[in-house]
Amino acid sequence: MAGSLDYRLYLLNGEGRIVRAEVVECASEAEAVEVARDRARRGPYSTELWFRSRRIGYYPRGGRPPTSRSSDASRS
Repeated sequence: MAGSLDYRLYLLNGEGRIVRAEVVECASEAEAVEVARDRARRGPYSTELWFRSRRIGYYPRGGRPPTSRSSDASRS
């Protein structure tokens, strides 16, 4: 896709372990976030979205509100 960026989407099981990693091509970060949220809402796994070395977000399975994670707490 011309003008697209490659984001990494990790599918996480209930223990937070990576089940699968995928590369998603999106025109913008907002589009990539929507893809990650949608996968978490519809699928059996939570998702984590990355662009290069920057973690963009964590999206819990089923669309539940995000829970506090130790890696996020250290950023406050």
